[in-house]
Amino acid sequence: MSSLGRFHSLSIPIYISYLVGVAFTFADNAIIGRYNIESYAVVTIVDTIMYYIIGSISTFSLALTMQGAKDLENKLYEQYEKLFNTSLAIGVAISLLFIVFSIFFGEYIFRHFFSMSEDVAKIAYQFFVLLSLGVPINIFIFAFSSYFKSVEKPKILAYSSIISSLVNVSVNYVLVFGELGFPKLGAIGIAIGTLAGLSISLAIYSYGFFRQKDIRIRPVFDRTVSRTVIKLFSNLFVQDLFEFTVFYFFILAVISESGVVNSATYGVLTTIFMVTMMLSYAYGSALLIITKKEVDNRDKIAKYVKISLVSFVIAWLIYSLIIWLSGDLFPSVITNKSLVILNSMSHVAIFAVSQLIIGLATIARYLLNGRGFESYVLKVCCTVCPASGILIYAGNAVFNFKFETVIGLVSATYMLLALSYCVKVCLESNKRDDLLQQDCYTNEKSGIG
Repeated sequence: MSSLGRFHSLSIPIYISYLVGVAFTFADNAIIGRYNIESYAVVTIVDTIMYYIIGSISTFSLALTMQGAKDLENKLYEQYEKLFNTSLAIGVAISLLFIVFSIFFGEYIFRHFFSMSEDVAKIAYQFFVLLSLGVPINIFIFAFSSYFKSVEKPKILAYSSIISSLVNVSVNYVLVFGELGFPKLGAIGIAIGTLAGLSISLAIYSYGFFRQKDIRIRPVFDRTVSRTVIKLFSNLFVQDLFEFTVFYFFILAVISESGVVNSATYGVLTTIFMVTMMLSYAYGSALLIITKKEVDNRDKIAKYVKISLVSFVIAWLIYSLIIWLSGDLFPSVITNKSLVILNSMSHVAIFAVSQLIIGLATIARYLLNGRGFESYVLKVCCTVCPASGILIYAGNAVFNFKFETVIGLVSATYMLLALSYCVKVCLESNKRDDLLQQDCYTNEKSGIG
């Protein structure tokens, strides 16, 4: 199989699973967007927060992939099984701690940090707690998906996403509007639908996982393995924590303070451009797995890097042009609020550019993690993201930034991240070239002597 074929045979099923989720998130937004603007604003803010939090917690599965991909390729099943079960135990423990945190501190955060009224904060808190109950389910799903991606058999990701999303949207519609004799639950109906979809997804993954005979779930916790996993997980978790959770807490707080129209607009644009963002995650995941397996073949890795970056830019350009030329079509599908539709249309261009920069930075981050430079990525994330978030939050308090200014500042932050990652790649490449030249010189000298 060619490099292009291998890369896309791995990344496309991963992307389809993401894309189907995006399509039905789009449908979810369309459902709640027609309920009322307050509920839509709540779902927008809380869903975005949960998206980044779950993404941060799910880095345990990324640690599993990074540690275990080579084991599976070499058929070291006993070694991988210890890694798998130990990682799963760590993930479940973290998810249970998060549920406790959500119950005790969720309402305070929404009422004070996000400046929500008492009624809106109460809905946001209930929605947040219900979604937190799905985190342990997500942990199992992430672990199973890590296995299937590592063995380069990711088709089940697409099947699971399609079926679970259909269940999710069906339950959402029924419970949000109170159809078929059910009560009208609004935003809470979205949370229940999410839990139903996750449960179906877990059932499908479980069926696929237990059909193979090499790896089994066992009550195993290896302390030596756990130290390795926790060290890598902590590194990856803090990366995501600062780049997404911490940084976007400040960004969402700024957007939330600017009113429900801007909050809803951010939700509309984020939903529309999830198509390209999910592609960057899919390409990044595929690149990380291949990089781990081809760790000794730098030229091959360079080829896959070019494939991922060029493919992403082409896809982003085509999609952005479609969105631009379609006018109000996509915003109108999500919401019927004219102010939100007009606001979304006027900010499509700047938001599209920001998604390009974020996507390229994401692929570069996966590459560096795959090449073993997690500590460098951690230092960059811990420095740039909180500093930028605090400056934007403080600047908004003084200057009351416009919506487009906030998006521009987010783009600048990711531009800085991307440049930092590129500098590291270039430095390592130059270092490698210097070592090769030094080896050649040494060999030549030895031959002359």
